[in-house]
Amino acid sequence: MTAFIIFFLCLFLISYIQKKQKRGDDVSTFFPMTTWLALAPACIATVVFANGALDRSPVEPHPAVVMQTLVMRGKSTSYYLQTSSWRPNHSFEKLQVPYRVYTQFQINDPIIVEVHRGALNIPWLGAIRKKP
Repeated sequence: MTAFIIFFLCLFLISYIQKKQKRGDDVSTFFPMTTWLALAPACIATVVFANGALDRSPVEPHPAVVMQTLVMRGKSTSYYLQTSSWRPNHSFEKLQVPYRVYTQFQINDPIIVEVHRGALNIPWLGAIRKKP
């Protein structure tokens, strides 16, 4: 939701600047702000990459059960496994997985979801495998 709000704010800003520029107004004062807006996605990507690359915490294996398999079609096809949750106050987890992982599981399969703590305390999912 936050991403959509930021997206629409950026669209509004760009539209506003274009209108000012067409009227012949000076828009050079907007360049520092637009530069930061352009760099923000690169900074976020760097943080997410560093969180995983520098993570040395032990893997936390969590048992779960596949409750549902989902396919979402649009411009591209996405595959999801809906599983029981290992987190408090959550009844299920919806995990986006590659097609090759999706095809390995059926409803009611017991699985192990590997969760990494993350070097910057941003949790991320590792392997999803069948429970032995």
